[in-house]
Amino acid sequence: VFKENDIKPTLADQKIYMCFDKQHKLQLLVSAHMDDFKATGQMETLKWLHSILCKHFGQDVKMDIAKEFIHTGIKHTIIDDGNTIMLDHIDYAASIKPINTAQLQKLKHDQALDETYQACYLTLLGAVAWLLQTRLDIVVYVSALQRHSHHTTSLHLKRLNRLVRHIQRHPQRLVHRSLPLPVALIAIGDSAY
Repeated sequence: VFKENDIKPTLADQKIYMCFDKQHKLQLLVSAHMDDFKATGQMETLKWLHSILCKHFGQDVKMDIAKEFIHTGIKHTIIDDGNTIMLDHIDYAASIKPINTAQLQKLKHDQALDETYQACYLTLLGAVAWLLQTRLDIVVYVSALQRHSHHTTSLHLKRLNRLVRHIQRHPQRLVHRSLPLPVALIAIGDSAY
């Protein structure tokens, strides 16, 4: 339905769509996750998007324009100044349960996990990795734990549990403030990598 209306996917992510006007100015940005959409643009453009979705999917299509909402576990809050958006996973993070069993505590640190604990490790690690969208402070720890996803020991699982508890004890919010235009983005690569 998007492509039919000149709302095209980006090259970087096929679930993020953009629409430009005839002067190549961005009018609409939409992310899709299953049957949920998150969109940003001027009100007129958002109403146009809603009409397209209603025409295709029926009049039951809900579109809420809110200052606060949760999409894919990320809470979005538009601050009253209209130029600041706050994102957090605080509620999502609170719902993550560490894997604590008496049997795990008895395992030696270098003991490989059995199939059940290995599956639990991967599930818990995936849940924590989802937080990286708003928790840049844990990237290095998640990356280190991901390196051991094929040969996991009880020590890795205990460290993952410790990371979950840290995340829950120290909630974080990511604040985005709009920048005055024009904005330039410059990347300088390290030639050693």
